[in-house]
Amino acid sequence: MKPGYPAAVLLVVSLSTGCAARGTAGGAAVRDDAATVARADTFTAPGRAAVLDAMTTILAANYVGEGSPAQNPAEHLEARRDALLALTDADAFYAALNETLAATGIGHLYVFRAGRDLFDRDNFEDRMVGATLRQVGDYFFVDDVWEGGPAAQAGLRYGDQLLPVDDRSPMLDPLPPGNGRLRLWVRRSRESPPFFMEITPVASDTAWYLAEATRASLSRVPMGACRIGHVHLRTFANETLVDELIAGADFDDSDGLIIDLRGNNGGEIRLAGEVFDLLTREPSVWIRYDRRSYPFPATSWNRPLVVLVDNRTRSAAEIFAAAVQARGLGTIVGTTTAGQVQGSQLFPLPDGSRFLVPVSQVLLPDGDSLEGRGVIPDVSSVRPLMFADGDDPPMAHAMQVLAQQLACPEELPPESFPQETLPPEKSLDDAGGSSVPVP
Repeated sequence: MKPGYPAAVLLVVSLSTGCAARGTAGGAAVRDDAATVARADTFTAPGRAAVLDAMTTILAANYVGEGSPAQNPAEHLEARRDALLALTDADAFYAALNETLAATGIGHLYVFRAGRDLFDRDNFEDRMVGATLRQVGDYFFVDDVWEGGPAAQAGLRYGDQLLPVDDRSPMLDPLPPGNGRLRLWVRRSRESPPFFMEITPVASDTAWYLAEATRASLSRVPMGACRIGHVHLRTFANETLVDELIAGADFDDSDGLIIDLRGNNGGEIRLAGEVFDLLTREPSVWIRYDRRSYPFPATSWNRPLVVLVDNRTRSAAEIFAAAVQARGLGTIVGTTTAGQVQGSQLFPLPDGSRFLVPVSQVLLPDGDSLEGRGVIPDVSSVRPLMFADGDDPPMAHAMQVLAQQLACPEELPPESFPQETLPPEKSLDDAGGSSVPVP
């Protein structure tokens, strides 16, 4: 029996949970090749050369992408070949390799090191508290608190600053192995003194964490005489979760609905289509993907719908938001999505690592591609980070959009917001992401 707490997960892990070969945007099918059985040693120059040669060959045969010649990943690798071959430290080699790939600006392009990242995680239990960090200059701030998890129950809030403890940099999910409680030194505002907070991590597989966070987010929010359904859908890679939503998350008695896709790294297009069917229960149109088609509905959700997105909304989640926007099913609120929607595949490398490569385009019915562009929201709304005290302007804007469409004149009590939103106790002029030193 799993403990009743969700927790955050790195993109590396979410790729593994979304790696179904069927109809995924950003999901990675794994291809084996007998030629890679002999392991190359990346501690030697010939071993590193074998890895780079294999990557170039894989890209030439399989890479499908759009963009300028400057985005050609093979040319980036060739330009840095000598520098990469000169790196005798394996950690430095893989770090530089992925920095080179990242410099192309192409999503779903990454080398997963053998014995790390992706391959030894099938039976691995992450130790987590349900929160993640973002570094701003030399400072660390909580940039996600998962619904219902240990961090949320302990009172950790989005925007809290975490200070070093015993000269060690602060750390959140995923945590290193161990059994002890996590002790955090927290500062909530520039003016307030810091305080200690202790959280007991829980361990479980990351797919379960993603699903539990989504389940914990399900709620109905009163807005005057209206009822607003809300779900923070963390993944489209969990078929069991989607089946549960279809069977149990009946929003028929809701006057409006908010689907929060912030931080959703995607998964299967087919499952995203099934969530649409949960809303419409009507026949679907089709989105073409890799010579196959997947359903999205042609008829409109006949009540107000808002979809929340941000720059961490990727892959199938972006396609979901784009379909809502294109079909006029609802209003997109937030910031432009990641623009990483290409279908990808994992290829083995001579050192035992795997190379994630975009192998197919994902196109909307009008022929447009979202790759490198993302979904531009109908209502732009940024969530400040530094010392935000949990404040969530995009959620407030989503409620405002629904209030205007539903004509519910009564003011929403602050305590009725979904869990991650807190009462606007103070006026914050910090736009977040600033590198201004924090005293």
